[in-house]
Amino acid sequence: MDKKAKQENLDFLVDRLSNLKSIVFTNFKGLSAQEMSNIQQLAREGNGEYKVVKNTITLKAIDKSGREGINQFISGPCAIAFLPEDPMSLVKAFVSFSKEHQALILKGGIIEGEIVSDENLKKIAALPSKTQLLTSVVGNLNAPVANLVSYLHQMIFSLVSVINSIKNSSDNNQNVQDGGNKDV
Repeated sequence: MDKKAKQENLDFLVDRLSNLKSIVFTNFKGLSAQEMSNIQQLAREGNGEYKVVKNTITLKAIDKSGREGINQFISGPCAIAFLPEDPMSLVKAFVSFSKEHQALILKGGIIEGEIVSDENLKKIAALPSKTQLLTSVVGNLNAPVANLVSYLHQMIFSLVSVINSIKNSSDNNQNVQDGGNKDV
């Protein structure tokens, strides 16, 4: 790699490390070219990126970006997944892929600005997604309103039933008083 390409990679990494809240470091040794392509496709589908990087360039980018504590993830063959604003689905996809392909090893990373270990990535992948959580919250907020509407509907139906009963009983009493003769 020539000096210009190294500088471009360094600038790219510094930009990503400085601006993104979520990044996952992996070891890809032993993966076939097709499997690497599949991982990159997974990242693109989640609006992310997956790049193989040189460790020396990555370490320089970490220093320049001010991200401390992630040097521990830079060893051996290293690739970085740059994750979008909602990284949950992509973390789940990477964890699932690593279960199917033992060669992909998740080293750890940064999720929403917090440094996480490989074990914590697996725990995060077990959590429901942001969309699922929001759906659950909306459903829980909607339940009392739905119950109130049902209760009010039941009350109105009961009131109408009572009014109809009173009306029917008064009609029957009217018929008894006039002997059933409508001409009176």
